[in-house]
Amino acid sequence: MHANLEPTMAERLKERMKEKRLRQIDISKAIGASRGTVSKWLSGDAEPNHEYMLRLAEVLDVHPDWIIEGDNYYATYDDLDAMENALKEENRDRYINDLKLKNNIPYSIRYLEELYHNFCEDRFNEMQQKIQRDYEEDMETFEEWSKEPDDLGYLTENQRKSANFLSNIAKVAGADIYKTIYVTLEDDSMSPMIHRKAECAVDTGKQTIKDGKVYYFKHELIHRIRILHKNPDGGLLIRSKNKEFGEETINTSDISKIKILGWVYSWTNIDTW
Repeated sequence: MHANLEPTMAERLKERMKEKRLRQIDISKAIGASRGTVSKWLSGDAEPNHEYMLRLAEVLDVHPDWIIEGDNYYATYDDLDAMENALKEENRDRYINDLKLKNNIPYSIRYLEELYHNFCEDRFNEMQQKIQRDYEEDMETFEEWSKEPDDLGYLTENQRKSANFLSNIAKVAGADIYKTIYVTLEDDSMSPMIHRKAECAVDTGKQTIKDGKVYYFKHELIHRIRILHKNPDGGLLIRSKNKEFGEETINTSDISKIKILGWVYSWTNIDTW
C-alpha cells in the first residue's frame, strides 16, 4: 500500500535531479539559493517559495505544479506563459556571456534575469560615479589654472595654441574659460545639432536657466545635456533636438531632482571614419 502513495515533494525533486544528472550544488548555482536552503528542500524540512518554485521548474524542465502535486497536477499555465518564457530564453546566451558564467549549468532564466539586472545596475552606478569624479577633478584642475591665468610657459607650442584657441571660443561666447569643463555627449538626443560623442564645453559659472539654451545638468543620478525652458508654474521643460527623444515636463514638486551644472556654449561634432 505504501508503494502506491504519491512521492513527496522532496522525493520528486531528488528523482528529477537524478534524471537530469544535477547535484545539489548545481541546483544552488542555477537558481541562486544557498546550499543549506536546497538541502532543506531535499530533506523535506522546508518547501521552496513561489519564486524558487518557478526557477526549479525551469532548471528541472517540469511544470511548477508537478513539483507541488506530482503526476496528478492540473496545468494552470497557458500558451501565453510559454510564449513569454520562449522570448526570455532568447537572451540566455547574452546573459551568460556578459555575466561571464560557465555554460555547464542549466540556469533558471528568471535567475539570470535577476543577475543581469543587478549587473547592469552596478555598471550604471559605476559610470555615474566616474562621471562625477571626472567632473570634480576637472573643477579642481581649472581652479588651479585660474590662479595663474597668464602663466602658459610650462606648455608646449601646440598646447599653447590649443589653450588660446579654447580661450578665444569662450571669449566670443561670453563664457569663463577658467570655469569651463569638457564633457562628452553619450547619446543621440541632441542630433543633428550636437552629434553623439561630441566634446561639449560647459561653463560651470552659468547655472541660471535662460530659455532655449543648452545645459549640462544632473537629473537624479543621470547626467544629461538638453535644451531647457522655464515653465510659468515654476516647473521645467526639457527638450531634445532629436524628435525620437521627445519632450519632458518636470513639475514644481520634482524640480529639486534637477541640478544645473553649467551652460553648454560650444561643442565639437566629430566625423568618424
